[in-house]
Amino acid sequence: MKNKKNSQKELFTVIGQLKEKKEKKKFSKTVLAFNERNAMEKILTLFGSKNKISRRNIWIEEAKPTKEV
Repeated sequence: MKNKKNSQKELFTVIGQLKEKKEKKKFSKTVLAFNERNAMEKILTLFGSKNKISRRNIWIEEAKPTKEV
């Protein structure tokens, strides 16, 4: 069983760049995740499944916790 202290999800804002059709585009996306690493993994999964962008064409610069709105 996982540690109960880290079992709550938080909002994370992930900032980075992606390469789409030979040009780089900046992005900022907010996701619900358990930790920073999980937030980055969700971003890679989202862009891969929805936009068909491979992981090697996504560069994550920062993932930081965001206060709930």
